[in-house]
Amino acid sequence: MVVLRAADRATRSLEFHTDTRSPKWLELSANPQVTVLGFCPQARLQLRLQGTVERHGPGSESAEAAWEKLPNRTRMTYTGGPPGDECAFETMGELPEPRDEAEGKARFGVLSFRARTLDWFQLRQQDNRRALFSYDEIGALSNSRWVNP
Repeated sequence: MVVLRAADRATRSLEFHTDTRSPKWLELSANPQVTVLGFCPQARLQLRLQGTVERHGPGSESAEAAWEKLPNRTRMTYTGGPPGDECAFETMGELPEPRDEAEGKARFGVLSFRARTLDWFQLRQQDNRRALFSYDEIGALSNSRWVNP
């Protein structure tokens, strides 16, 4: 699970934020090839983007810049236990123990994704539509075609 924070149409890139203690952080260091899936129920549109991700860990220029833009409440989400660990909720009505924001900053990472292909699929009442797009290293469209769904 990652949080989409920015998208750049011109370069076909996405920015995600994540906790560097998550298993995916290590997995991405071994294999930066990823697939990003998305679905919009209103448009009935399904997207599958394939490409590579670059990791920007705590202290990097990208992570520092992204961290500065986050509101305090979002920063505090990185101060808890590692992603996926079991946790107990505070008793109703009690305020949680204050946490140090610096703990979260030391666990905050940015993932920069660059799409190489897009599989675009629109569900319709009749005649579903599907198209494939390929992009070059700077994000410019290099190929596109309609395909059977």
